Amino acid sequence: EKKDERKGNKSNRNQDNIIADPETGLVGVFDGVGGIASGDKASQSAESSIPRAYEEAMKKNKKANAYEIQKKIVEMQLQKIGSGDLDAEQRMRPEITAMVENMFIKDKGLGYKALSMLESMQAANKEVEKTKGGTTACVGLVHESADGTRWAVIANVGDSAAFKRRANGEMVQLTREDSFINMLTESGSLSPELLQRMKKTPDKPHPIPVTRALVKALGGGEKEYEKLHGQDYPMTYKKLKAA
Repeated sequence: EKKDERKGNKSNRNQDNIIADPETGLVGVFDGVGGIASGDKASQSAESSIPRAYEEAMKKNKKANAYEIQKKIVEMQLQKIGSGDLDAEQRMRPEITAMVENMFIKDKGLGYKALSMLESMQAANKEVEKTKGGTTACVGLVHESADGTRWAVIANVGDSAAFKRRANGEMVQLTREDSFINMLTESGSLSPELLQRMKKTPDKPHPIPVTRALVKALGGGEKEYEKLHGQDYPMTYKKLKAA
């Protein structure tokens, strides 16, 4: 049996796996979630499925209308940022739409790769679910425009973030950690001031305004939101970190 050299496991140590795929240009890291059974299988599944899913998505998206591609990216970004919070989605829609439109004005190829990256992560998530395990993921590539401008296309899940190393050796964080805390701050459920107060007293419950994003993150639905809307929900910083 011929071995696929470009998409094999590079390391199983500590449930870690990596991508370095010369055909798609994808690079990535995956860290199986500790404390969850099959974390190693989950990271292996993501590592092996993302390059193939990305290639399939690119073939499909190159045939699609650019406007439809833009709409898909906007909706996927709003769904992630709002996490079911309709108010947050409405508030962020103009900014996200302008960002995506600007991306396509600069380089359509960049837009196609961005959507394909998002879709490959979604496809990988379905494969990871089959393992009954969990993994973080940070995947990206460098796209070069016709004028020589280079762009980083990155997607991350969990607390694996992407960094850029500048010529002077300085490390710059490019992406936010995909965490419960970030989700709450971006949706407006948790203010920076309240977060700082919670950090100072990590065991003390602090009242967090109830939003759809918070209720959804805690496992509730629209009925629970309607019951709790307008109230505060007590949470400790330790609970936020563990969520």
